[in-house]
Amino acid sequence: INFMLTRLTPDHCGEDGENATDTCLEQGKDLLRRFTYILDVRCIDEGLEALAGELGFSLPAVGKSSGKTSVTARERIGNDDIYDFIVERNRRDLELYEWSKSLSLVNCSALEEELFDDDDDNNDIINNDDDFNDSAGNDGNVL
Repeated sequence: INFMLTRLTPDHCGEDGENATDTCLEQGKDLLRRFTYILDVRCIDEGLEALAGELGFSLPAVGKSSGKTSVTARERIGNDDIYDFIVERNRRDLELYEWSKSLSLVNCSALEEELFDDDDDNNDIINNDDDFNDSAGNDGNVL
């Protein structure tokens, strides 16, 4: 099952697993395009901070998640055949996730690069794509 596509599409086409079609993927993308804010779980703390800033409030002081893992998904699963099966079975969800990163309020890749760079220029961390922030059809949804 492609969990996100099953939840995001009207006909739950993600339930088709590895047989989920391009049309199914496009239905998921169409819905995400209507969201005003999308956050990437890979840097959720920074995304929530940016969202709070966009909405004009501050987050309560809580401990931050490390967000870093030293073990890959393949290593956590511990079996290449099972890992490959899961990846193939969920490939449309993975495609949707990879595509949605460009819509995320915070660019996690730029943030990760910034952590390893001593450069003080943070302009690439917040996605300020005019098409994203001002596109017609945004209805206030947050993912």
